[in-house]
Order: sequence, then structure tokens, then C-alpha cells
Amino acid sequence: MDNGEYLNLFIGHKIPQEFAYSVLGAETFSDYALTVASGSSSYVPIETEESQILNQFIEQIKAEKSGAAMSPVRVFIDGD
Repeated sequence: MDNGEYLNLFIGHKIPQEFAYSVLGAETFSDYALTVASGSSSYVPIETEESQILNQFIEQIKAEKSGAAMSPVRVFIDGD
């Protein structure tokens, strides 16, 4: 979601464990949730083949929206 200042990435607790590991770099959603401050942490991409799909999606959104190229990506986790 783009609010004009940030791109907001919402991550729900029902993500598959494989997604948590290969895209977020955590064993589980709970592990990932412990590493971020929801609403104020930036999304930090990891270097895996699987995470490149999400990274490319984010970059495409930025490319299509004028002024969004420099918009930081904030992470929100389920429960906020």
C-alpha cells in the first residue's frame, strides 16, 4: 500500500514457513515479528532467489508511481 510518503508492506501471521525463511530470512513469522518494530521498521530485502520476486514487485510499484522511487518501504505485521 502506498500512502504517498511510504510504501507499506503488510505481512500476516498465516504466511507459509517457507515464505518466512526464503523471503524474510526468518524461521517463522513469529521469529520475523520479533525482529521488526511494526510500522517503523524498513523492509530489508535478503539475497535469495525467492525474495527477488517480492523485491521486483516493490521496484515495479516504485517505477510506476512518480516520486515513489525514493519512497522507503515500511513493514507492518499482523495484529497492528
